[in-house]
Amino acid sequence: MAGYQTLLVLSLCFMAGSQAAKCVYYGSPSETGEQTATGESFNPMGMTTAALPYLPFGTMLQVTNQRTGGSIVVRVNDRFGAPPSEDTLDLTYGAFGALANHDDGVFPCTYTIMN
Repeated sequence: MAGYQTLLVLSLCFMAGSQAAKCVYYGSPSETGEQTATGESFNPMGMTTAALPYLPFGTMLQVTNQRTGGSIVVRVNDRFGAPPSEDTLDLTYGAFGALANHDDGVFPCTYTIMN
């Protein structure tokens, strides 16, 4: 068990600074009310994200669009439906739209753990 605790501490230390990633989005209005991995109702316009599989639910992230400098804070409350790339943040439609045009489909970002 001590090995897992050490790994967790090292992972959290590594995550303390800003990390580079790419942002994509998921969810459509037809999915409103579907259940997220935390059991919450899915809101495609909400400021939540599926995020990375090793971030605990409830983690607050400041996400910054590297092209525009715009940033928002989102909360992790879901997981990817398919195995994600380690450098991908899956934002809700609303969160993505607050930072970029949906037609872009993807943008380079950084994220910082806020809590």
